[in-house]
Amino acid sequence: MTVAFARAGANGLGWNATVGQRQVALHIPPTHWGYNARGHSQRYLAVEFSQSRQADIIADSQIEAFVWWFQSVAREQWPSLPPFFICHSELEAGVEDGKTDPFPVGAEADIFRQRILDSIPI
Repeated sequence: MTVAFARAGANGLGWNATVGQRQVALHIPPTHWGYNARGHSQRYLAVEFSQSRQADIIADSQIEAFVWWFQSVAREQWPSLPPFFICHSELEAGVEDGKTDPFPVGAEADIFRQRILDSIPI
């Protein structure tokens, strides 16, 4: 669904990458910000996780692909980029737009974030 949305113009939105199972589709280099979270867009790099429905599990292979992107692409440009990962549902603009991907605020988002942090090499 994410690829179809992007190909159809993404309603004018843009993000840096889409993460699937063992693959990353690069859209915008980490030197640029896409417009995907209104006023927050110029403060964060943006990555979408391929997930047809919110109830769908984010696979370990997606976490691995994201960590590769974070370490090899984003941190290549921004070496001191902190491992701070926020979901749309945790941003004012995301709440305003009704975005909850990949998870709503709460325990699921915290577990998702911890899975990523646990996969980043020290």
